[in-house]
Amino acid sequence: FERPAMAEPPGTAERPETSKRPETSKRPETTDSLETSKSSATSKRPEKRLGIGEFGFGTAGTLAGTEVIQNRRVIAHLGTVGRSRATGFLLDLVTTLREGFPSILLLMVGDGLNDDDRRWIRAELQTRKLERHVQLTGWVEQRIALDWVRQAELGLSPIPRGALFDVSSPTKVGEYLALGLPCVANDIPDQSWVLTSSGGGYCVKMEVPAFAHAVATLLDDPARARAMGACGQRWIRNHRSYEQLADEVASAYRTLLANLNTRSNQETRSNLETRSNLETCSNLETRSNRHTRANLETCSNPKRTQAPASEVDG
Repeated sequence: FERPAMAEPPGTAERPETSKRPETSKRPETTDSLETSKSSATSKRPEKRLGIGEFGFGTAGTLAGTEVIQNRRVIAHLGTVGRSRATGFLLDLVTTLREGFPSILLLMVGDGLNDDDRRWIRAELQTRKLERHVQLTGWVEQRIALDWVRQAELGLSPIPRGALFDVSSPTKVGEYLALGLPCVANDIPDQSWVLTSSGGGYCVKMEVPAFAHAVATLLDDPARARAMGACGQRWIRNHRSYEQLADEVASAYRTLLANLNTRSNQETRSNLETRSNLETCSNLETRSNRHTRANLETCSNPKRTQAPASEVDG
């Protein structure tokens, strides 16, 4: 299919070249252009709600590289696999991509959460005859997992839309960008915002043709892929690194404490004014009571206020 004209993303940081050579075989067909699919992304930041958290990602230091996978076009998926995670979508995607990229290899860095899902994914690979095109690592420690992902040209994050996942902040997108990999993801709100804000990849509909088209575009243009990866890496460092998030949390606490101090001072001032008013009222009441008592005493003893008769006559 023909590639739509697209503006180059900013940034030209290089990633190490590998021995991979772009293939020019027949591409999977798609009826949607990447620009059309991309328009579904929104630059509006998802509304914060109770229970939504933004995950941070380490960006300092380098990883000990594993042996580069030779002569393969490597794409990666990091995390849990299983039927509830729509992993069948990834297998459909690989099936489509291998028609245009015979050497395509999907690194599935992770595994199922339970025995049923672990048995299911292995059976699916055999049934679909994808053992040569999918490498399932199983659960490994984080350092090794990231070493695997670094071998890829791009990362994938298809997540089913719904009440559960729409309020999530998927970690895999941040991990790809922190490693300098461009990402192809669907329009989960947080993913859409991150990719649109960072320029670190393509956000498309969760449809196999749309994903295949975006992946093929990046595989066909390694320079574009590297530039997008560099944009994403800078954005993660500035907006989702642990250091940056720590500054945001500290700033939020400072604002909270300042508000509490202001409220406390206002309450103290109000209490002092109230006490002063009460004391004034009490003094007035005391003075009034004295006058009332004196008047009552005068009324009850009128002779005390009358002058002696001798003085009046005189």
